[in-house]
Amino acid sequence: LTSCLKVLEQDRFNTEAATLVARADIARGDLKRARQRLAGLDLSQYPHAYTVQGWLDLRQDGGLTPQALADAIANFKAALRGDSRDVYANLGLARLILQGQVADRTLEDAFALMTIAANQDNAFGQSVLGWMHENGRGTAVDTAQAADWYKKAVASGEPSAMGYLGSLYEAGQGVPQSFVLATDLFMDALDAGDSWTVEHLTTNWRDRPNELLAEVQRRLQARGLYDGDIDGLFGPGTEGSIRKLASDARITAFPLLGMYQ
Repeated sequence: LTSCLKVLEQDRFNTEAATLVARADIARGDLKRARQRLAGLDLSQYPHAYTVQGWLDLRQDGGLTPQALADAIANFKAALRGDSRDVYANLGLARLILQGQVADRTLEDAFALMTIAANQDNAFGQSVLGWMHENGRGTAVDTAQAADWYKKAVASGEPSAMGYLGSLYEAGQGVPQSFVLATDLFMDALDAGDSWTVEHLTTNWRDRPNELLAEVQRRLQARGLYDGDIDGLFGPGTEGSIRKLASDARITAFPLLGMYQ
């Protein structure tokens, strides 16, 4: 970062240096400064600059406008024309396709883009690719493949993958059924504040096996968060303990693009 700042002292319009410093601005939450650094630059000189600009387009004050969305899509596409392996351009465009925001691209296109990101060991991409395999989005349903991608993402600490993989162990889909392993993963996801896992365990709770809920209750009780019976029955005490564990970790949803955060 220091070397990039020195470059910018000599050449304000050095696109590569400005882009890398803008990424640091984003990581600090200073989006205004990041936008200022990219203003007036020739982004084609460093294709990843399009990716960063696209990410900023999606983070507009006052909400996302149709024009900002169109700009983001154009910038992600431009980044990929310059570098088809740009991880975050692949993630960004794939995510917008999955949301139905890109008229000229299909779910199969999103699957291909997410595969590029996942194959570069991006844990967020691996988790989403697993979800696409599990749910048949852009590819055939394949829970074994889903489990494989989730495991890779879990190994890198991706909270969403912990919850998703736990649900496969809970159901015995793609992996042997194990309520113990499912609970291990759910607890790790809750420790990380994963919102999907909170909702999975507290919504449609009648669908959760009693053995699983009993295991969750045991883990919560061991942490001093639950003092009720280990009965495998869902009630206010169990729900409150689950939500408290996640909120203490600061509940998080998928980051906007899985980048810079």
